[in-house]
Amino acid sequence: MAVYHRTQRLQIYGEKPEVTQLFGDRYRMVVRCKAARDTEAWYNANKDQIFASFGTLYSAQMSVDGIDPRSGEAYPDMCLVSNGASYTQTGEYVISFVYETLTAAWTKEQDDEVTSTDNGLRVLERSEVAKITATAPYDEDDVGVATITDGGKTLYLAGFKDQTGVDNDSQVGRVVTRWAEPGILNTQREFARDGLLYVTFESQGTKFTPTALNPTYDLTDEDILAFQNGAAANLFRSRTRNVEGFKRYVVTVMLKQDGTPLTDDGTDNEVNSYQRYLPYQKPGTFTLAADSIEASPGIARFALAQITELFSTSGNLAASYKPYSIANWANYNYSYVPTATGIAVVKNGGAKGYLGSGSFASSGGKVFGTDVDSAAGSAGSDPSPSVFNALNNQVMDSDNAPAFVTDEGVKWYRKMKVQMVGTMAANLGSV
Repeated sequence: MAVYHRTQRLQIYGEKPEVTQLFGDRYRMVVRCKAARDTEAWYNANKDQIFASFGTLYSAQMSVDGIDPRSGEAYPDMCLVSNGASYTQTGEYVISFVYETLTAAWTKEQDDEVTSTDNGLRVLERSEVAKITATAPYDEDDVGVATITDGGKTLYLAGFKDQTGVDNDSQVGRVVTRWAEPGILNTQREFARDGLLYVTFESQGTKFTPTALNPTYDLTDEDILAFQNGAAANLFRSRTRNVEGFKRYVVTVMLKQDGTPLTDDGTDNEVNSYQRYLPYQKPGTFTLAADSIEASPGIARFALAQITELFSTSGNLAASYKPYSIANWANYNYSYVPTATGIAVVKNGGAKGYLGSGSFASSGGKVFGTDVDSAAGSAGSDPSPSVFNALNNQVMDSDNAPAFVTDEGVKWYRKMKVQMVGTMAANLGSV
């Protein structure tokens, strides 16, 4: 294997080194040398030692574009960042040394790249360089904490990438950082079928929670304006996403569909109200008279119903939700004393599914076709047919079930009340 000796000199190849001014008063210097042993095998065997031996040119005085430097002018802090070798067109084997201005302090490599999100939040990407031995300027604990000021706005460190040594084994320490203005990235509103309005804000750096509709705006205005600085809204979901250490927040609140807040003290919040025709069982009728018993069976009829949907943090149903039901079906009793026997006959019974009415009393005559010395009878129900016919806006059905639990641990219930619109007689016909 070939051995490199430090006493072996390299001759400058060409007229002079090449110097280029970089961004921010940094310089790049390319020095080309011709090796005494111009073989590729020799270079490959000794390039690490060559690199170590020609590491810095701290006070190199070189000319730029053929103009000699002024007296005492130099290019300090020039560090060797890469070296290579290749054959020229004339067959000579030349080693190239590339130096750049580098210190232990991190310096911007180029102009910052400034963009913005759809909502106008400022985003800045910065590339910084330093000696490869320099300590990285940021770590994971700095994400979302470290700040810079740009364009009059405070930006937070949103992420960084250490690209040291990534490009062709470069000896330049390089870190690319991304800075972002905290604020709302996206908004969304959803008028859900459950009767609620859900408003979502996605934000970065700082959590933004939507409010109820700001009274100075309308529902048709932009969400980012309409749902800030209003009354407090009930939280539905709150999620935190970690994007390379920079936090994003997704917060959803729930409101009535007019944008007003829900009451969470157990009060029922009406969210939907509509009408529908629903089947309802009409009772049969039972009528008792001195000379007859008449019974007409009931039938299912469609009744106009008002359906109300509500949300509440209370799992209890008030008495106003109780569906109407018959207290007692028809019952009857009567007695008579046949003239032929003089022995009293007593009969009584009930008629399930029937509402009853009627009564009679007689000191003689005929009852049910039989001569009697006396007779009396009555039939009734609770309610009576006339009272039932007049019942107005009665509850037909109701429901209550857990709907969801919010991210604050609050359980909400979905309630429903079905009420007949108008009287029983108007919907079912008189009983």
